[in-house]
Amino acid sequence: MRILPRTLVALTGCALAAAVFTAPAVAAAPSVPPAGATLRNRETGRCLIDNGSAATRTGPCTADTANQWDVIGPTTARQLRNRESGQCLTDYNRNVRTGPCTGDAAKKWTVSGPATARQYRNNGTGSCLTDYGSGVGSGPCTEAIASHWIVTN
Repeated sequence: MRILPRTLVALTGCALAAAVFTAPAVAAAPSVPPAGATLRNRETGRCLIDNGSAATRTGPCTADTANQWDVIGPTTARQLRNRESGQCLTDYNRNVRTGPCTGDAAKKWTVSGPATARQYRNNGTGSCLTDYGSGVGSGPCTEAIASHWIVTN
């Protein structure tokens, strides 16, 4: 039996279409934090800012790049890199500052909770990023809203 070239092309096209439309769906990847996210403290309503000279503080939430953080890496070892300075958030014995982005545990944070109440637990100290009103530091990871952050972009 001889198949005409047009018939063969048509059959091949139908088989390809059937394979594409009957392929199993692939699960969507977990959502990735937005690039240039702002972290607004739930208690003070102020945003985390890289103040330059390795210092961090909270202040008014603006579109300035000092207020924006790229959240990089897996949920259990994220780095928060400031968009203006290019430095990463670091916990030096409860003194939260920025410094070069390295693999050091003090520069990695385990993130938990929804985008409206995130906690950032430092992998080196086990303490959570906290806005004390008088300054940013790290402290016990509790239900207190001073250690919860709203993530927006």
